[in-house]
Amino acid sequence: MEKNMRKNYLSIDVGGTDIKYGILDRAGNLITHDKLGTPQDGVGPFLETIDQIIRRYVDQIRGVAFSIPGTVIPATGEVKVGGALPYLDGLNLVEHVHQEIDDQLIVAVENDGKAAALAELWLGNLHNIKNGAAIVLGTGVGGGYHHRRSLIPGDALPGG
Repeated sequence: MEKNMRKNYLSIDVGGTDIKYGILDRAGNLITHDKLGTPQDGVGPFLETIDQIIRRYVDQIRGVAFSIPGTVIPATGEVKVGGALPYLDGLNLVEHVHQEIDDQLIVAVENDGKAAALAELWLGNLHNIKNGAAIVLGTGVGGGYHHRRSLIPGDALPGG
């Protein structure tokens, strides 16, 4: 299928226990979803799992969004500190997907707590809220805050 015919997006939420993923349309409707156990034995098995998921849907999607534990630089797609998964330290998911899967895919990477806040702001409980926060409780604890409907980056917060 040609790229301009791909209309859906793949969302991948990486957790300390499971990698949850789903295909969403442009309106945010969940089309399909599943999960796999998160590899605990290093970045190689992790990337093999991620690649398997993306390749399964690559002909249907315009882009991939990653929700990752730890410190993330969204502008570059680099994970600085992998949180519950220290083997993610230094991994650049944008470069990896472009080099290994498809250099035409749109790829976004965000901290899981901030990704949750963005999702809630877009279609969830924060949709009509001017200022709000989302707190994520999983293998670790995370969160994100938006002010006047704009996500506040972690480095703008004390200790963030």
